[in-house]
Amino acid sequence: MKFGSGRVRVLIATTEGPVDIQALHRESANLGNSLAVAADSLKTIDVSDDYAAFVAKETGVVEPLFGHRSYRLDLSSRIDTGGSWQLGCLIAHALLAADRLATKNQRADLVVWATGTIAKPGLDIGPVGFVADKLRLSLDRLRIERAAGSDVLVIIPEGNGQDLDAALTSELAQADISVLTATSMSPVTQRLRLPHLAPDFARGDRWRNLPAAVRAAIAASVALGIGLGGLFGVNQWRTPHVRADMMPVPLALKKFKSCETCPEMVELPTGKVTLGTAESTRPRLATDLSARTVSITTKFAIGRTEVTTQQFDAFVKATDYKFSKICNTVNHGNNNPWNAVDGSYQQPPAPMSAGPDYPVVCVTWHDAVAYVNWLAQTTGRRYRLPSEAEWEYAARAGTTKAYSFGDDQTDVCDYAWLADSNSPFGTETPHCVPMTNRKRDYGPSPVGLLKSNPWGLFDMHGNVWELVADCWSSSPTEGAVDQQAWQPAASCDRVQRGGSFTNGGLRTRSAARSRTREDNAAIHTGFRVAVSIDG
Repeated sequence: MKFGSGRVRVLIATTEGPVDIQALHRESANLGNSLAVAADSLKTIDVSDDYAAFVAKETGVVEPLFGHRSYRLDLSSRIDTGGSWQLGCLIAHALLAADRLATKNQRADLVVWATGTIAKPGLDIGPVGFVADKLRLSLDRLRIERAAGSDVLVIIPEGNGQDLDAALTSELAQADISVLTATSMSPVTQRLRLPHLAPDFARGDRWRNLPAAVRAAIAASVALGIGLGGLFGVNQWRTPHVRADMMPVPLALKKFKSCETCPEMVELPTGKVTLGTAESTRPRLATDLSARTVSITTKFAIGRTEVTTQQFDAFVKATDYKFSKICNTVNHGNNNPWNAVDGSYQQPPAPMSAGPDYPVVCVTWHDAVAYVNWLAQTTGRRYRLPSEAEWEYAARAGTTKAYSFGDDQTDVCDYAWLADSNSPFGTETPHCVPMTNRKRDYGPSPVGLLKSNPWGLFDMHGNVWELVADCWSSSPTEGAVDQQAWQPAASCDRVQRGGSFTNGGLRTRSAARSRTREDNAAIHTGFRVAVSIDG
């Protein structure tokens, strides 16, 4: 593997998945005089609103900063107190000083995944907890980076070397990912071809040595909530291609899990939503609902991600549920491309993957209903499938454009795993760069890897179609008229929402919908759950 002098992307290891470091700056004194990291993260990590509790956390604490999709990691005023994200932050500082830190829109020659504490006086690297768990949560991302042509280096404390069991070591080797264990920064800087770091560097002397005018400009930009990309030559804070004044203000929405294996839920506010697409609006598909405004008057929560294979598997094992073992898959270049073959949620038809964090597929509408009924019985809460109105309300997240991020389809790759113009499905969607979309024939991605919508919900666009409670009607003027599911018959064809990896941008819009049979299991169909909130 080559470890030259090119650009390096740094990923911090957390118990919620990898977080990208994309900018570094100094915060004002009233925020703890801390060093800060801005990361357009692939995961949003829950933190306390209490600043003291936030500083005290150990596992890569991230909180929103300055609006949409910007985050802060606290290092206090010293590098020798804190948690497992210290090593990654220190590496990023050294790379920034050498003008080699890769920002979002720059290709990285090398991707570094790092975890470890830093202790003075010699910048010793100390062991941390849950290294193997954090690494497994990051493996899919690291494989994507490797497939895109970047070298990948995992750096862990030598004291955690024994945490990598034979299976994990084998997975890393198969993915052509290098591992470096170290007790100090010296082998790290040598491997990355960086200058030796004096201990004072980590205490913030680099900040104090900046010209006073530069420090004043940075302080002013922080006070105004403006990104520092122009000052440091790195990416701006806010999402590219979307003006800040177009982004809805993220709400402080409550999140919860009713059990260890239950989906993480997000409580949504009540309000109104315009469903569907007006006849005069473009783009529009004949399957879209005709535009109508619906009131969401009863509080509910919805899954932050699609239900995963691991979550569904907990239900199957607890109940000995007889799940579907025939799955519809696709044959490219065939006049009748969809056909039923042997396959299940445990082992979808080749070449698809079914890891624990992948959305569960090859399940029917009846399977989804059985799962939510089990959740309700197990937890005592009113779990169910969302209604079509609730699903679109959650997908739009207070927006009125074609997508939760706006109307520009060129941005869809940042939010949706879908079929682009370079896929076997030959869609109208612009080609997604490999760093953003997996370079493979077809298949979903692990949940939550791309950007969320403004309410913190992942994969509302693309990945897999999501089953809802409503019946299907061939008339766009029928269907949802209020928050309740539209079910004129006990048994019917059902609605699925959001598009999938087999679809282009048009079918991943917030209004996109399609029809499926109650007994149909397919490689591109899964679901997410809802729960009614009392009071």
